[in-house]
Amino acid sequence: MHKELRSTVYEFVNIIQPLSEVELETTWKWKGYNEGIRFANFRVYEELRKLAVKLRAERIKLGNPISITQDILAQHHQAYFDLQALIVGVDEANIDFKKNEDEWSLRNTLQHSIEGEWSFLMSIETGLNRFRNNEEQVKFTREDWTQHFEVRGGFSDAYFEKPLKDILSLFERIHNEIGEIFSDIKNDELEHKVIFWEEELLPIQFRLHRFDAHLRQHSIQAEKILLAAGHDFSEARLLCRRIFNALAEVEGTQFGYNLSNNDLITATTNYIDSLKSEIQELLNNR
Repeated sequence: MHKELRSTVYEFVNIIQPLSEVELETTWKWKGYNEGIRFANFRVYEELRKLAVKLRAERIKLGNPISITQDILAQHHQAYFDLQALIVGVDEANIDFKKNEDEWSLRNTLQHSIEGEWSFLMSIETGLNRFRNNEEQVKFTREDWTQHFEVRGGFSDAYFEKPLKDILSLFERIHNEIGEIFSDIKNDELEHKVIFWEEELLPIQFRLHRFDAHLRQHSIQAEKILLAAGHDFSEARLLCRRIFNALAEVEGTQFGYNLSNNDLITATTNYIDSLKSEIQELLNNR
């Protein structure tokens, strides 16, 4: 992924997300549009959407179109970023809020989501390797799980007692690893069935789609928790959520393809950076 573009978008979002609706109306004009700072968010959104379309077209032109697996990973990436967008600006005190004692907190939801991702990775990676080596699909032992979570993953229940930023850092590491490991899965491997906890073996493609669906399920849960906790899903935060969605689409075009030195990405990064500086100056001079 292009680190400079992501960093620039995050910097823009960090400026926008605390703003009130009145502050979003601060005068800012662009080519006849006079809708205030609010419209600058749509400029960022539009440029990211345009970039995603151009990058997909470029891959096709260069003979390296997005594969089925890479497209599935891109869907998962969108789900991951949508959950990240929900958490932007969340007060640390709210991560342990529970509406009722028997319900989950945001901390519990994130732990379950991360452990789910890591479990899915184990099922697919192990099953795929066994398939490629003509080995039998057999159930995982307790030692297999310990090796995967505590040794390879480097985390346990105690890890999730850490501050939110540490939990999100772990989430990012695991998410990135999933994309790196699975982006080369071939189309003809997707229908091969691998083992997990169910009574029957299920295809790799089904299990890859579970990454996305599982995160969407618990993003809804996280949103409900935050609403109950009084977290303000302001207009500014909703705008930033759309921008994150567009950034995820751009990054989703890059699975299995190195676009780090791409001129299109550099130009978009520079444009968003210029907007960021312009908006920051306007806010500073109010």
